[in-house]
Amino acid sequence: VKVFENKREAEVAEANSELAKKKAAWTKAAQVAEVEAAKVVALREAELQGEVERMNAGLWSG
Repeated sequence: VKVFENKREAEVAEANSELAKKKAAWTKAAQVAEVEAAKVVALREAELQGEVERMNAGLWSG
């Protein structure tokens, strides 16, 4: 019975280790996605600011 318990504990420990690795990978992927989303937002804001500046330049030059 003790051998079975030791084997079972080893299997549980291995499964927990794999789960921890997967959670770390998921966390990293989520962080990368957040950074990429922030970059997209910043790029769009810059594009919109450029459009506003071009419209303002057109209003004041004419």
